[in-house]
Amino acid sequence: MNNKFYGSLFLILIFLSAPTVFAQSVDGGAAGATDTAGVGEGGEPLVLGPDEAFELAYRHDLSQWQQSRGLALAAEKRRWRYLQLLPRLEAEAVLSSREQVPSQWQSDLSAGLSLTFSAASIAALQSDKLGYDAAAAGLAAYRREYRAEVNRSYYKLLLLQEELALQKKQLDSARARLAAASYDFEAGRISEYELLSAQLSVQEQEPQLEATQIEYRSAVRRFKLELGLPEEQAVELSGSLQVVPFQVPPSEAILDGLTDSPGIAAQQVEVARQRLNARMVHTRFLPQLSLSLTRGAVNGFQGEGFTEYDSSQYALSLSFTFNDLLPGSEYRNARHSAETQLESAVRSLDQRLQDRRTVVEETVAKLQKVRRDIEAAELRLELAERFYEIAQTEYENGRRDLLEVEEAELQRGEARLNLLNQYYSRINLLITLARYSSEYEY
Repeated sequence: MNNKFYGSLFLILIFLSAPTVFAQSVDGGAAGATDTAGVGEGGEPLVLGPDEAFELAYRHDLSQWQQSRGLALAAEKRRWRYLQLLPRLEAEAVLSSREQVPSQWQSDLSAGLSLTFSAASIAALQSDKLGYDAAAAGLAAYRREYRAEVNRSYYKLLLLQEELALQKKQLDSARARLAAASYDFEAGRISEYELLSAQLSVQEQEPQLEATQIEYRSAVRRFKLELGLPEEQAVELSGSLQVVPFQVPPSEAILDGLTDSPGIAAQQVEVARQRLNARMVHTRFLPQLSLSLTRGAVNGFQGEGFTEYDSSQYALSLSFTFNDLLPGSEYRNARHSAETQLESAVRSLDQRLQDRRTVVEETVAKLQKVRRDIEAAELRLELAERFYEIAQTEYENGRRDLLEVEEAELQRGEARLNLLNQYYSRINLLITLARYSSEYEY
């Protein structure tokens, strides 16, 4: 070891001998440095993966309650519409008297079933069924969209957490180098320039860390609010940016199944409703058929005695009810409006399908690029790690100065942060593809 080794390694090892262990906690970033204590069992933080976080947020979200309530009301309306089509039971009793000697009374008793058929009632039943299908498809589409939103918040918070831990580690290392540089400067082993450089490195990193902490705390508050958790609840994220959270089908399968995806299914139901509305315009001019079957009985009473059963009969009746036979301008306007709305719904569906196909194709291309970028970023990090090790070893042997070690560590940190961002981009693109996949239970 030559004269350029200043003995700084000893102090650096003292500062780094007890490294900070960063847990995956969203309250403060580092274990033992949380701002709030957990309120779970035994004070333990609430451990959340992406699925657990979504279920908490979904149960807390008011919109899903409205969507679920709408689905329940649509189902109830559909049931009542079926009940309206059932035959109606009618009963009638008539007690009459005749003025003859001796006094005689006669009772007429009848019971019957009646069933009415009309194009309007059948169309109303179909409309209620489509209303239920629309509510179910809307709820499925909303749940998938909301899951994507919560997952993005989850992994964005995880990215900030990793970035915060990396900046803390770099700042601790910069402070350790500053302490070693101060010791060497007082001993006359290094110049003032190297000391000022070490001080500048610390002063540059401290504001960056503070800004990241502010952004991180804001993200934590929004995340807890979205999940309906109290402010004092400590939360620990169990996910990882490096691990792909789910697998999506191939792009060809996604493109082939776009018509069955939740958002498109809801719009297809809307097209069916508009087509039914256009067809229902004609029902007001169609006749209504009523079918009635009646059984009657006539019993006679004379004085206080009961005579024998007199007669019974069945009666079957058909009736037609006609509406306007000569449609006028009101009918033409209604038909034109319904057909216009149907055409608009069909065009909107076609445009939606085309937009989704474009988004899927662009997302697949971006995903392929991100995968190549991840390979390049992993190689860059590996080279940066090796370069830092070489710089540190040569600094210990006196062949490099402290500035070169600082530069090597900064490059290693930038390479690590770039790799984390590439991991996040991959997850973000996979979330987009999962939204449009009809085969993946997302």
